[in-house]
Amino acid sequence: MSNNKQVWTVGIIMMHDGISFFEYNELEQSILDQKKFEYVRYVIFYYDQESKLATIKKLERDSDGVFRFVKKEGPTLKDLYNKSDLIDFLKKYVRKDTSEADNRIMIITWGHAAGLGYFAQREEDSSGVDYFKDYSLIDLGLTPENKVKFNKLFNFFTFFKANSSSKFSTDGLMSFVISENLKLDRSPMFEQLIRERLKVITARDLNEIFELGLPEQKVDILLTINCYTQMFEMGYAFRSKVKMLVSPQTTIPFAGINYRTLFEVMEGSPSTDLTTLAENIRDNFHKKYSEEPFKTNFFNRYPNFVKKIKEVSISANFPEYYESFYDTIEKIASPFLRYSDRSSGSYSPVIKQVILNSRRACGDLTVNRDYGIIDFNHFLNEFDVRQKGYTGIDWNTIYSDFLNAKGKCNAATLKSIDPNAYTPFGTYETSISPLFLSIFFPFGFTSEIQRLLVKMYDGFEPDPLRTFTWDDFVLFLFKDS
Repeated sequence: MSNNKQVWTVGIIMMHDGISFFEYNELEQSILDQKKFEYVRYVIFYYDQESKLATIKKLERDSDGVFRFVKKEGPTLKDLYNKSDLIDFLKKYVRKDTSEADNRIMIITWGHAAGLGYFAQREEDSSGVDYFKDYSLIDLGLTPENKVKFNKLFNFFTFFKANSSSKFSTDGLMSFVISENLKLDRSPMFEQLIRERLKVITARDLNEIFELGLPEQKVDILLTINCYTQMFEMGYAFRSKVKMLVSPQTTIPFAGINYRTLFEVMEGSPSTDLTTLAENIRDNFHKKYSEEPFKTNFFNRYPNFVKKIKEVSISANFPEYYESFYDTIEKIASPFLRYSDRSSGSYSPVIKQVILNSRRACGDLTVNRDYGIIDFNHFLNEFDVRQKGYTGIDWNTIYSDFLNAKGKCNAATLKSIDPNAYTPFGTYETSISPLFLSIFFPFGFTSEIQRLLVKMYDGFEPDPLRTFTWDDFVLFLFKDS
């Protein structure tokens, strides 16, 4: 390694689902196809979901002078959700060499997600997601009907569990879901199984892993190949440790971004600024899915992505500015709550209807449109068009401050090719949602999932470490609308 230029370490943390071998092989090949390996080093923490075996592989030159991924550790039985294992990985393989003061770090997370958590486990069979795979329903105390209901519920459960601004504890949530919402007798095996298969790494957890594993350094780029993870709560958790967060607001295939073009730039010009790298990710994403032979191989395997690939939206944001967004959210949440509450002296049916119409204009960003995740910028745009200056607050200043912060925060955004995918009733003509940042804003009784989420939010004591007025506002509006 030369000391004249900055040196990148790309650490890939992967939870393989036992299905996506095509995507993993393509990622690895994208690295091996690079013409040189002078300024970028690569290391992979490969965790097999089914066997729970972890292998650490590092790109090294063999005796013939050929670069290959060499197994450094494992396969060893590991718990991906045990922070110490990932902390040790970062310390040993990603943390900078003291002789390389200009070392830069890119972390890639690769696995299932649920909006506000990383590495959600999905147990699938031919009929779809099955969290009770390989277990007897009799032993678990379940009927076939309850199995279907639980599977549907738990498919969304990791989103609830991971919500870093929520007002419930994990244990309290588990008790509520199992005991209150679905009343039936269950075996101890059932509860143990569910606790095991509903594990997830929250943004707070991952940030702590970075803090302890990379104590002297920030992560220059955190790229998450995890669906729906460009949420306000995620960036807020990383605001002091991650320089640039690149995450999808929507679904994203495991094949991910165009790694070849990104790694070429990082190797050829390792000092390239983060905004330029973000633009590279944006500009080359769809090129990957239009070039042969990858195009044919990918869409033959996943024909449903012929349409879904057009709905993918990825944002590259600087988390240090999420503190400003927190302030914006708080400034509008409190008065919005007062204007929406009939028992409040500030109640305004006119403004409340403006809020409702603005929310109605924003489509849910998830595939099934039932998580309650929307683009926050899109909502503010729609409200700005409708508010007509009668909010009783200094809206123009709040809106202007938000847009100024966005201009500093957003390095690049890959927008959905389909402009109508997420804006069913929008009036803001230049608004193609998603725009760059997602937030939880359920609206109306559109799904059993949202109804359950509202019950859980409403049923537990606030986290004493943090209050978030936005939760109070959106949940009140949800129940009252």
